[in-house]
Amino acid sequence: MRALASIAGVPASTVSRIENARVDPSVGTLRKILRAAGQDLGMRELLPDLAELSSAWVGDPLVGHPDWTRIRGWLDAAVLAPPEDVMAAVRRAPMSSGHLVLDNVLAGVAEKIADDAGRAHEPWTFDVAPLAREWSAPSTPRLLATWRAQTPGQLARRNVTVDAETLWRHRADVA
Repeated sequence: MRALASIAGVPASTVSRIENARVDPSVGTLRKILRAAGQDLGMRELLPDLAELSSAWVGDPLVGHPDWTRIRGWLDAAVLAPPEDVMAAVRRAPMSSGHLVLDNVLAGVAEKIADDAGRAHEPWTFDVAPLAREWSAPSTPRLLATWRAQTPGQLARRNVTVDAETLWRHRADVA
């Protein structure tokens, strides 16, 4: 401990207090100690909570649609984030958006993420009732049939039909 403190240029008592959880070090002190131990303090931007997308609605409340660009942006960031960050980001329940379609999209996304990770669905997803009938963006019958075949089961059970290939891109396509 004394050698580490000496190399780091901090008092040994500081290292001792940190080790014994009696003090929370400043970022600067932590960086010095980690450098002395041959480590680095890697900081990265955390994935925003999925709940922040509860405002991702474009247009009129009755005839608008989810903001697919924002949703796809979040999903792209999720593909690149560590799995524990993704699970943490879907934990908090979004406020009701006032749009049943968007609420179901967010719940379906959270369910798909949980299923892909082999985890249980977050409790808040059970509070979002599925749509009474199918919803999809305007399209031709042929395109709608393609989307139906591609829609993840979590969204299909919520009666939301989406072009899944546009939303869920592969890591190599995002990076």
